[in-house]
Amino acid sequence: MCSSDLFGALLDGVPSGTVVATVPPGWFGKGLRVNDWLRAEARRRELRVAEVGVLPDLGAMLAEDGFHPNDAGYRFIAEGVLRAIDT
Repeated sequence: MCSSDLFGALLDGVPSGTVVATVPPGWFGKGLRVNDWLRAEARRRELRVAEVGVLPDLGAMLAEDGFHPNDAGYRFIAEGVLRAIDT
């Protein structure tokens, strides 16, 4: 089973109107392809997309480990999810 099949099976279990979130671009842009697929599936399945995969100010929104969001990064993610809920 390929990744899109696994993600598709996961999306099969959520009701329309559910919020799904984009992911970071990742190495070699794999996340960008995932996000393109996710947006298309979300339209087809009437899901809402929180566009939170790319932090707008990466240097100011990452924790000291350089990987996880800090408080400002998590605030950006939370606000993006709230925007998706309100649409």
